[in-house]
Amino acid sequence: MLRPNDLCSAAYYGDVKKIQELLALEPVEDDAPLDPNFDPLAPPDDEAAKVEQDRQAKRDENTAELLRRLSKPGVLCCRKSPVQANKFGVFVRAVEVAGSNFMKQFVPSQKSAIMATPIIWAVLGREHAAITALVMKGANTEVKVETLDVSAEDICHVNHSHETLRVLREAKSEYSGMIAKAQQARTDRLAELVRREKLRVEAAAQSKAAEEQPPAPEPTEEG
Repeated sequence: MLRPNDLCSAAYYGDVKKIQELLALEPVEDDAPLDPNFDPLAPPDDEAAKVEQDRQAKRDENTAELLRRLSKPGVLCCRKSPVQANKFGVFVRAVEVAGSNFMKQFVPSQKSAIMATPIIWAVLGREHAAITALVMKGANTEVKVETLDVSAEDICHVNHSHETLRVLREAKSEYSGMIAKAQQARTDRLAELVRREKLRVEAAAQSKAAEEQPPAPEPTEEG
């Protein structure tokens, strides 16, 4: 089989290198650290502020594009040649257990055209490295296969993929911690910028008041 060339197939077969390649975006530089020697009387650096705004806008743009790619459903494509490919959708089959008892299981099937997001395909393939890679990029693990109304965790439960469920939850927890830390850092930076602007305004007002204050009368000489 040829190497997967779409995100859903790369996720199912655990091709992390291909996943990273398909999710690659133009990197954005980190903002410069704030000068610890802040002088409220110094004029604001409007050019640096504009650059920082542009960087944040680019980060937001990248995040939106990543979410778009990660949330786009598709089918599994198995290519035997550049022109020959078999396509599989998500399907449900009955598996016999304990004699005449049956349990359902979610599997890829050529009989189905039901599409799913990359994280669903990674879970179906029990590809743990792919699951971690997708979640750490921001894959929504709560999204469901619409026709079947099941999420990634639902599939883990039904398919008895206990280790896969553990990896999925650990990746979610790690990603949540990373996002919370980044958001806190951003909040702290914005709060510091607001504080500095307030100090700058106060310093400017004090300087203006001092300039407008009438000079003290000169002492007079007495007889």
